[in-house]
Amino acid sequence: MKIKYLILFLAAATMLVPSCKKVQPVEPEVPEITITTQAIPTISDEGGSFTLSFNSSMDWTVSKDAAWLSVNPDNGKAGESCTVTITAQPNTSYDERSAKVTITCGSDNNTKSEQITVVQKQKGALLLTDNTFSVGSEGQTISLDR
Repeated sequence: MKIKYLILFLAAATMLVPSCKKVQPVEPEVPEITITTQAIPTISDEGGSFTLSFNSSMDWTVSKDAAWLSVNPDNGKAGESCTVTITAQPNTSYDERSAKVTITCGSDNNTKSEQITVVQKQKGALLLTDNTFSVGSEGQTISLDR
């Protein structure tokens, strides 16, 4: 009978002894966004579209701060080679305009954002690309081919 009580006592005592194994805290996933598009083009006054490519470690959304700009799609799943098409309506004003496009990934208080600026030329603007021309005070003639 004493052995029966001794076995019950030892069994109960081992259940009360805390485990020595440390519980490792779960690290939250770190949101990351990497824009892979090499250069953001300047859009002509006639409007147009370009593709923005990026990698996102978590589900993402895209927002913009101008009504003349549209983004499609405006959300997606985590992954490499995410793409959105950014489209500008024609600019009928004589002022250049710009807008911010923000990509955000993550959730709750664990988010990361990257922002680009989209520039659109004013009506009647002359677009020069890949070349810089400097004209001294004595003047110079520069020819441009269309």
